[in-house]
Amino acid sequence: MLHHVPRRLTAVKPDPNPESGFTLFELLIVVVIIAVLAAIAAPGWGALANRQKANRARTQILQALRQTQSEARRLRSDRSIVFDTANNTLDYPGDGAAGPVSLTQGDVDADVFDFTVQNQAGEVVPEIWFSANGGLDIDRGIAAEDLPLYITVTPQNSAADRCVIVRSLIGGIDFGRGAAECEG
Repeated sequence: MLHHVPRRLTAVKPDPNPESGFTLFELLIVVVIIAVLAAIAAPGWGALANRQKANRARTQILQALRQTQSEARRLRSDRSIVFDTANNTLDYPGDGAAGPVSLTQGDVDADVFDFTVQNQAGEVVPEIWFSANGGLDIDRGIAAEDLPLYITVTPQNSAADRCVIVRSLIGGIDFGRGAAECEG
């Protein structure tokens, strides 16, 4: 009979050269590559973050307009929304707040975007009034020829305008983006 003799497994021997590994030069090359990639990507990430903040500010403006319009219908009385573009604030009665509601709530930074309110002719509109039926109050300065109204939020390091557009006297409101949609 043949006996099967198992072979001995050889143990892994430690590296006789304990100084093996990465050289300082190799580590520096990796650090330089990472730094170059970060320098290329950082402006793009910053612009993306600012566009997202402008989107959130635009959403806050839309909610304020709709809330004021709804409040005018609910109470059957005229309601206004007042724009302070210098301080990026809105003053509207819809939420029961005693003071202005800032567009800088949360992480929307006032120094990240510019905020403008204009009619079709490019004239500044300081406030918008909604009548008791929820439409624009034409007795308070907004006429059909002034429409649409553009409430625009522009990130300061980007040309990516975001806007809320009040299109009709009955209070039709929607979003717009880009220079083509956000200018009169």
